[in-house]
Amino acid sequence: PHCRVELKHLSGLRDEIAAKGIQMIIVSLGEDKNTVQDYLERHNYDFDVLLDEDQSLEGPYQLIGVPTLFFVNEQGVIKRVDHSFPDDYEEAFK
Repeated sequence: PHCRVELKHLSGLRDEIAAKGIQMIIVSLGEDKNTVQDYLERHNYDFDVLLDEDQSLEGPYQLIGVPTLFFVNEQGVIKRVDHSFPDDYEEAFK
């Protein structure tokens, strides 16, 4: 349920975020391509989604809940981790 709420919120911010030069990539944990694609189409979401069907990212990135948002700067450094999209998201990259 938390992911559904967050996806709806992010969908509304997508154009604003893109206009600021920020790229958003969604990673789906444990779901197959058809399930993800059906969900995106059903809700009219236009996100870039990577699949982690076997949840191999869960351990290395210490995911304890979803959604987990990683703010990665241009140098590839994780600058902040949150579980919901912050109002001050531009600050998250500093």
